[in-house]
Amino acid sequence: MADESDTSAPGADSDQAGVDSATPGGRVDRSDGAGPAGQTLSLEEMTGRPYSHDELDPELIALPRPRTNIGPVLALSIVLFCVYMGFVLHSDLRFSHNSETPRALDSMAEAIDPGNAEQFVTVRAIPDRTFAVRVARSKADQGNRLAPVQGSNGKLWLMIGGNVWTAGIRYEEVYSGRLRRVADLPFADELRRHVAERGPEPRFVRPDQVARAVEQNTTTLIDPAGDHITVAADTPVHIYEEVADRVRIHVFATDTLPTSQAWTDALVGAGMVPPEARPIGQKDSWIYLATVPGGVAAARAALQEKQLFSALLDPVKKVHEATFGELTRDRDVLSAGGIQLPLANISWIAVAVARELDPDAMVLLGHEKPELYWYVLPLYAGLGFFGLLFLWALWRTVRAALKPDDPLPSALSSPELPGRSTGRN
Repeated sequence: MADESDTSAPGADSDQAGVDSATPGGRVDRSDGAGPAGQTLSLEEMTGRPYSHDELDPELIALPRPRTNIGPVLALSIVLFCVYMGFVLHSDLRFSHNSETPRALDSMAEAIDPGNAEQFVTVRAIPDRTFAVRVARSKADQGNRLAPVQGSNGKLWLMIGGNVWTAGIRYEEVYSGRLRRVADLPFADELRRHVAERGPEPRFVRPDQVARAVEQNTTTLIDPAGDHITVAADTPVHIYEEVADRVRIHVFATDTLPTSQAWTDALVGAGMVPPEARPIGQKDSWIYLATVPGGVAAARAALQEKQLFSALLDPVKKVHEATFGELTRDRDVLSAGGIQLPLANISWIAVAVARELDPDAMVLLGHEKPELYWYVLPLYAGLGFFGLLFLWALWRTVRAALKPDDPLPSALSSPELPGRSTGRN
């Protein structure tokens, strides 16, 4: 008997990868251009036939879309980032909840109290403008001015605008702003380094304060603002002495006294300078150094008696240099390096000491208000949402990793696909 002819469809022994074994007997919509639009073919009709180069594989079409996979490292990183940003923004959140009306602080002790940090306050503060520094983001930015407040022992600093033309006129030294710790500022380390690098600078103290410290053998002085100054034996000291009975007379040319000779004759007539006196100056003003018993007060009375009003009077001053360890006191006389100076003739004493930035110092940011931080609460809510979302993703990832693995099947099998028949009758 002759062999039966092959009754299978042509090409039945070709690649079977295009068969969707998961849905036998189903139908596939041909909308990929391989046939007439809208034509529907059964899987049996598509089995075993060759596919054109632009025809979609029905098995690939039936594959499920891969699920988005969030790894544990990514989830943990985002959770930690949200926690870190929440910690960084916590101070701004506290300040944004303050009232729009600043709370008045009655004393310097309240202003330097760390418990009042992140509060919107107003305080009377006189900045030490001789030690002001400028804080700017770049050279093109005017930035802000930062200075210690007098009477706070360096524990309170004041930050105000850097543009002196738009700062406005202040008749009272009262400032409002955000009270913060200097250590919480982004430039705290740079400020501490700058203060240390400036080195010793003169601090003026009253003569009676220095004389009392010398007599009591102490190294702590108090300046007129109430700041405490610590000195050592080698601390440089400058003593400003007003020389007794010596007067500096600064005169100006007038219609009646247009020349220096005319002024010399007038001062000789007032008994203030000798006839051979030679002034120092230019064509419109001259300076005379005169010895007048009674000093400036007696010289002013003599000029008023002679109706000489175009003159300025100042005491003649000398500056004596010494160290704090060289100072001695004998009743009302202060000795410095062998020179005896009556306390009544000393106007000021300057000691050269270096400042230090107190680690617990506070700063009043005069340009910040609570309404400027309106965005912090919505930002905090967004961070909380994303933090909880990725914390849940991290928990799911960890839980899936801790579950026992499913046992592998003993044999792998695939459904039989209809193919070319090779049997014989």
